[in-house]
Amino acid sequence: DLPRLSRVLYWLGRIHYTAGRMDTGIEYARRAVELAEQLADETLQAPPVNLLGRAHFVRGEPQKACQFLARSVRQMHAIGNRIEEATAYGMLGRSHAHLGQFPEALDAAEHGLRIAEEIEHLPTLAACLMYGGQVKCWRGDFSGLDDLERGLEIAEKSGDIFRTYVIHATRGGWGYLLAGDSARAEQELRRALALAERLGTRFFLGGFKSYFAESRLYAGAIVEALQLSREALQIAEESGQAWDRSVALRTLGHALLAQEPPDDQGALEAIRSAVAIQEPLGMQWELAQSLV
Repeated sequence: DLPRLSRVLYWLGRIHYTAGRMDTGIEYARRAVELAEQLADETLQAPPVNLLGRAHFVRGEPQKACQFLARSVRQMHAIGNRIEEATAYGMLGRSHAHLGQFPEALDAAEHGLRIAEEIEHLPTLAACLMYGGQVKCWRGDFSGLDDLERGLEIAEKSGDIFRTYVIHATRGGWGYLLAGDSARAEQELRRALALAERLGTRFFLGGFKSYFAESRLYAGAIVEALQLSREALQIAEESGQAWDRSVALRTLGHALLAQEPPDDQGALEAIRSAVAIQEPLGMQWELAQSLV
């Protein structure tokens, strides 16, 4: 029963994706798509194509993410799945932002939010507010924190613990930390890491732990920041998430520069390693920070 096999492969991939095991999730999704394409069934193709977009998005591969998410938006619209259409638009927006393409990013994120508001599906609305808030904060428009606040309220209201985890981390790492409020950033990231432990997920965990290390570094806790950044790097290497690994390396470099005496050579090697990951994958937004 090939259609059913494709669906089973998709759900196996989705479970690994949610747990933060991106390589395994991508492999299952790829096999699911191949079967669905053999059957020429667009409805069957749509979920694993969407999953491939999601997984490449999380791994920090914005070019591949844009490719699959743009396809997903068309497929989900065609089959009338407005929930996944809205979410795919949100992730497409953030992927464009990662590439430094902010007009396209804002357009896609706003499109997803409009759909989510029309269908009044709370988890989707929380997700789309989060993606739009991320895009704004990455651009330096910290009105995005208001979108994240609204998204957090909706996620908590709907009992969506996973989304609550991601939004707390987003508010800390991509909101308050960028805005220069390291104390608020640390508070948000502590909540996020506690929720990640409760959920048992490694979804973005290496990157979020790196941002927590950065917040501790700003508080003057250099030894702790070094330890946290090394722990974040280990998590990122184990989970195979390129974005997480690059951010952990950059944070480690920052911490090595801050210690007394500074380890200039070690810092240089760490940051060059981050650049070597970010440059070929098109992580323009992260690459700018690493080069600085």
